[in-house]
Amino acid sequence: MIISTLGKSPSGLIDLLCAGSSFDDLPDYQLPALAGDLDATSASFAQVIHGGDTVRLGHNSAHGWKPESHHSWQQQFRQIDPIAVAKAIPAGTGDVFPLDQWLDFPEFLRSPAYEDFWGPLGIHHVVICRLAYSDTESFLFGFNRGPLERRFSDAEVARLGSWLPLLGSTLTRLRLSEEVERLRRHAASGQALAALTRREHEIATDVAEGLANKQIARRRDISVNTVENHLRSIFRKTGVNSRTKLALATGNPNSVVA
Repeated sequence: MIISTLGKSPSGLIDLLCAGSSFDDLPDYQLPALAGDLDATSASFAQVIHGGDTVRLGHNSAHGWKPESHHSWQQQFRQIDPIAVAKAIPAGTGDVFPLDQWLDFPEFLRSPAYEDFWGPLGIHHVVICRLAYSDTESFLFGFNRGPLERRFSDAEVARLGSWLPLLGSTLTRLRLSEEVERLRRHAASGQALAALTRREHEIATDVAEGLANKQIARRRDISVNTVENHLRSIFRKTGVNSRTKLALATGNPNSVVA
């Protein structure tokens, strides 16, 4: 873990890094605050969950990206983001590093990921911040500059490293708060879930795994219309009004990608 006391913190930066009550607040507080502190043109955040040979995307947001670019990254992150699918780091650890020191940068610049996505998006110089919540779950920040801008200096990389303890504390607080809320929702919805039929339980589980209606229909050998009818019944019985809330109620909050 890189720790540094270089430079003086801008007024209010610490307050911004500590702000927010959920991961939805990151694009309003932490991302723009750190991007401004580092003079980065854009920034991104991702919660990455490792499970066996699979890697799933949890909460994620971006600052300085067009919505369609962020959506494209969400759909393709396994193919285009080498950091997101990298081997997990040990729980309680963190690191900060420039992307061009972590991989073969000339090869990366020739890759389809760069030529088709990162390059057109104007992302060339990147500094990465990783924080491990557990052995299977980590938080990633990326701060970016264009090809005609200067590379992130060692002092700037160290400066970002100096924020690791505070960022780790904030993200842990948000994650624990989410878990407490999940348990509260799960307990509150337990009676309602018990009222579901066997088929409704199966479909609720499929939704919690992140399956779309067409995928559920194929898995259960029923029509999409029947899936939709079951979902309406599930939502009415449980009192939830979205797939994400249903995933929370069934105890699998990270499976539905925002």
